[in-house]
Amino acid sequence: MEPFMFPDEWPLIYELSSNLPPNSKIVEWGCGGSTIKFCESLRDDQTIISIEHNREWFEKVLNELGTKQKSNWRLYYKPANDLWPHETHTLADDLPIGLDEYLYPGDYVLDGDLYLIDGICRATVALILLAKAKNRDAIVLIHDYTFRQHYYEWAVKLFPRSERIGTSLLKLYLR
Repeated sequence: MEPFMFPDEWPLIYELSSNLPPNSKIVEWGCGGSTIKFCESLRDDQTIISIEHNREWFEKVLNELGTKQKSNWRLYYKPANDLWPHETHTLADDLPIGLDEYLYPGDYVLDGDLYLIDGICRATVALILLAKAKNRDAIVLIHDYTFRQHYYEWAVKLFPRSERIGTSLLKLYLR
């Protein structure tokens, strides 16, 4: 399973993750090909946490990972509750209603060094990090920004600074 990314994007993410300090933590919302790439390239001193809301996709990624899984990687399935208007690949994907556990599964996501937001409710996840991330120098990336700019621009305006990197990645600054 390859990441659903433009060819220039994984090398950028890999470089950012490779340059993180020792004992760093990567947190991603939305698992998939990037999860597999992270598991293949993860340093022994790094930890990755992946959060997924879709049961079928969660199981597909687990099966694909197979023996590539590492002890310093955790994949959490955090389903939506009945309030979420599940309409995949529509604007409803960005409604935070019914996604309490997915959006904020616990304090363990707040001490990341790199965040890859590549799942549903990207603007909401970004705002949670803006409000609560402990590491104010953490790297925050929203994937697919270029093609969904109108979905997220309202939230991006609340960040002190942002910049596009690669074809569709947006890097957000927490301070």
